[in-house]
Amino acid sequence: MRYFVATFIFACLTSIATAGLDQAGKYNEVIAIYKFEDVLDSGPRELNGVLLENAAIVEFKRGKVLRIKKGDGFQASSDQSLALTPDFSVVAWIRLQTPECCVALEMVGKDENNHNVGRARIGIMKDGDIAGWFEVAEQERRLPIHVNLWSEGINVTDYKWHHVAFTRYGDIYTLFVDGEVVKRKYVDNYVSFFGQRTFINIFGGGLQGPAFIDDLVFLEIGLSVYEVRAIKDTGLDTFLQAMPVDPADKVATTWAAVKRRR
Repeated sequence: MRYFVATFIFACLTSIATAGLDQAGKYNEVIAIYKFEDVLDSGPRELNGVLLENAAIVEFKRGKVLRIKKGDGFQASSDQSLALTPDFSVVAWIRLQTPECCVALEMVGKDENNHNVGRARIGIMKDGDIAGWFEVAEQERRLPIHVNLWSEGINVTDYKWHHVAFTRYGDIYTLFVDGEVVKRKYVDNYVSFFGQRTFINIFGGGLQGPAFIDDLVFLEIGLSVYEVRAIKDTGLDTFLQAMPVDPADKVATTWAAVKRRR
């Protein structure tokens, strides 16, 4: 199932011989993609966001990016389901100074009563390390489940751009910084959740200075090491080009609009 898109990326990245974006990563497994040219979701679900407090889209050397300061945020929500059963990916570019507390990029599933059923989150900690959380909320006959990973001795709060990712691919949870694996955990039990609603949250309650976020991706599929590096090295345009498009008019129209905005 991986051959078509793997061949495409192989042609783009001869230096990464086995790179590829999974053919299974078809349009409906993209939860949201934010390039932050504006607050619009560049994926097919149209999970468009809103800027909270004084958050803004600003020009930077790399183009337009999201800027948040202390107390700012970004949020999006949808009545479409969020099914992390069990693989997922959160990927982004970040640039910030040392925060007083954590900065978080997360997707949250909620039930029909708006109660959290689970989340997948990247957190940037005040010591410069990053953390990945995958949480399944307590239910009537099940205790809460937490899978947490923390990097050690990594500094992403040096006010330089860093590419970060948190994925579950197969039975392995992995944290990446700048395309390199910084922490891994093997979990042989099936940890998953299904939410009837989807929420995207970015917040930085403990920021001392501005933080910048760009090319933020949420997926219902896991990414391999080579796929994370392919996104980092070739950017989201290549990722969008590699994604199959559903023939339905609505989705095809959405993706045509995405390509026009690039």
